[in-house]
Amino acid sequence: MVKAKESVAAAAEYVAGKQTAGNGLAPVRLAANETPYPPLPSVREAVVEALSGLNRYPNPSGARLRSVIAEHLGVDPGQVTIGPGAGALCERAVLATCSPGDELIYPSPSFPGYSAYAGVSGAKAVRVPLTEDGAHDLAAMAAAITPRTKAIILCSPNNPTGAAIPEAELRGFLAKVPTECLVVLDQAYVEFADPDGCARGHLLLPDHPNLVVLRTFSKAYGLAGLRAGYAVGQPGAIDVVRKAQTPFQINSLGQVAAVASLRAHDELAERVAEVVAEREWLRERVAGLGLAVPPSHGNFLWLPMPDPRGAAGVLESQAVLTRPQPGGLRVTIGTREENERFLAALRLLD
Repeated sequence: MVKAKESVAAAAEYVAGKQTAGNGLAPVRLAANETPYPPLPSVREAVVEALSGLNRYPNPSGARLRSVIAEHLGVDPGQVTIGPGAGALCERAVLATCSPGDELIYPSPSFPGYSAYAGVSGAKAVRVPLTEDGAHDLAAMAAAITPRTKAIILCSPNNPTGAAIPEAELRGFLAKVPTECLVVLDQAYVEFADPDGCARGHLLLPDHPNLVVLRTFSKAYGLAGLRAGYAVGQPGAIDVVRKAQTPFQINSLGQVAAVASLRAHDELAERVAEVVAEREWLRERVAGLGLAVPPSHGNFLWLPMPDPRGAAGVLESQAVLTRPQPGGLRVTIGTREENERFLAALRLLD
């Protein structure tokens, strides 16, 4: 019988959000933080044009995409590496820096994948609880750093609570981290965030050579099915992540779609504004039902509650799929029709 190495065998397996309700009803998919809208029209056109070239390998390093990302952020292409989503890049960063006996610090609750990355690397997971309002406890995270700490993950906006780290607080935290410790800032939802309340991590890179910022095309850009994301940092830090990767990280269609998405500035701005407006509309109505629902910087809402699995089960009986996590229920923002179905199901909770 083939056996995995000890750290892999003991690793927590990531469980994706549900996609089907199992009761024959058309599901309202509010469990996976997808956008409910298809890719932007100009992006779809670019992908269709690229179909005839699928017999060829993509550029192994994504040179054109990296160049467009660099232009978009105002950095050098050598500061960018690409991968199949922010999660895969985060895993590479952890595997490149953490060995058995090392420590990986990350907030809790946050993206469940972080626990899996720690497990596969063999590193000790140091989970630092969030504050009562769902924000990173940066003081506690700084206090948790030891000589064995090789990497720290921050998630801003945080999945699942929607809280974000302001720039001044992020700078203050980074000043306390030893320069030999990699800080991974996961900003998968940053396009939906209020700039005044959420630091744009790439702007801090000149002052912090141990910082790597992750972004994805799966959320705001609507390319979850193509799996495309990128990491940006100073060359020394980004090289650490790049060397842990294999070539051909994003397929040809993903690269084409990502380039076209970055060119569609106005279309994207309109779509993000629509999602944010719908988020605030839904938040107001959930609060009107007497439920706690803190402000969110993502494309989702966080509903703290004592029995999230029970609540998710009631909603699923109405074919409304949400994401129960310890301490609450995460609900992705859907279309107006989907959000109204969610509200109707939510009224069935005791």
